[in-house]
Amino acid sequence: MNDGSSAETVQSIFEARYLEEYLDFDRLRTAIAHNPRILSSEMLKADFGKTAIGITNFGKLYNTFFRPRFAETGIDVTELAYEIFKEIDSGRLTNVYIDILDKDVDEDIDVGKAAEYLNRKYNSNIDVGLKRVIEGKHNGYNRIIDFSAPRSNSLSIPAVFIKENHFYALFSVATEFNDKLETTIATVDVDLDRGIVIVKARNNPAVNSAINRSEAKTKIPNCPDMAFGPDWLHKFAISVVLGRALALKIRPHNIGAEKMKMYQMHTELVQAVLKRPMEQLENKTHLHQKILSHVQEICGLNRGLYANDEIQQNMVEHIFNIYLSRFITRSFSETKLRNGAKENGAFGFANTIAFSGKNHGSGKMKSGGRAKPLIGNELYFDVKQSLEENKQIAQWNVSWFDCYLYEDDTLTAGHFCNTSIRCEKDLFKVVFLKHKLDSIMIHRVTEKLLNYLVREDEKK
Repeated sequence: MNDGSSAETVQSIFEARYLEEYLDFDRLRTAIAHNPRILSSEMLKADFGKTAIGITNFGKLYNTFFRPRFAETGIDVTELAYEIFKEIDSGRLTNVYIDILDKDVDEDIDVGKAAEYLNRKYNSNIDVGLKRVIEGKHNGYNRIIDFSAPRSNSLSIPAVFIKENHFYALFSVATEFNDKLETTIATVDVDLDRGIVIVKARNNPAVNSAINRSEAKTKIPNCPDMAFGPDWLHKFAISVVLGRALALKIRPHNIGAEKMKMYQMHTELVQAVLKRPMEQLENKTHLHQKILSHVQEICGLNRGLYANDEIQQNMVEHIFNIYLSRFITRSFSETKLRNGAKENGAFGFANTIAFSGKNHGSGKMKSGGRAKPLIGNELYFDVKQSLEENKQIAQWNVSWFDCYLYEDDTLTAGHFCNTSIRCEKDLFKVVFLKHKLDSIMIHRVTEKLLNYLVREDEKK
């Protein structure tokens, strides 16, 4: 991105105070300190380190260190704004949506035209001088530093730009709640090489309920016709930012296929957790062969059962699972189950699943806690065969091992991040069930999910 930002076009003070709650200040300060495009000399780095001591928020750091130095040092304001964008994008936006573009993107995507449309349509309330600066940018803009909070019951878009062949956008919605202006934010990241779209949104219940009680959202141009919340923000990103501004379409979600992909993913995780208990039980008892012998004997005595080889094998598996379930609940703690999964190369374990099937109806099963693999619940084996028959999962929770997320095998299986994964009619999303995220964690989770969602012959 090169939007031509300079010291002359930057506001005299940090205006985006509403963004402070989205910034991990220590992490942002470290990123700035290690970015030579922002601090281009050893003297600047030293001055920055001294100035930052005792400062606890970015607004104060900006006004104390950056503002007095822009004109004389040539600090890259654009790069500073990009670091802020990255921090917001990877911090508290816990609802992450994955979409795939319907076709390859033309190389000459007109981001300037998209920025002009979005600025004209949604930034009507910003400072006239700033609006004029944005209107002159043909390569998009990132004015996160300059934008104050949007007015109550409105939406604004402080960033629309391209960098390293990714299209990025950030938009925010605000409303009054308990005499305080509350904001919620979403970001858009389109990988133009791969055709992957990632939308991240914050779930702010205070904003959601306040907007849904009022007529506020109907005043926003091209407002999605649905309850306000993270899914609304995703819909706005897809239909307006991509659809209207960029003329891009996403591939329609095939919910049946996506449910099957999640079943495949679930099956691989379950197999990793079950490997050790199954081997121990079989080595001790040779149980499969013994059960099969009894089933064959009983079926031979009663021809009226009409049990062919397939039916007999299903009977064997059902009986074996009863033994296996009891063996696990009596002999394997949740720690042993987690350790076994990690040793067998699993990236995590399932702890909750919404199931449906021919024999067990529909329902939701939990393991008893995010730290406990689902197979530790004795009831799991009651629906295991039904899952295998249906081969679809619409919703489930996965705890991802930190050793997988950060590629650090010294981390134990007791360190993990819990997520909820959903396949719905018009979306596929993963919700991170923790307060603070980071870019590595989000990237590793979304890439693993994409490995299942996108077939090998579809990958670019």
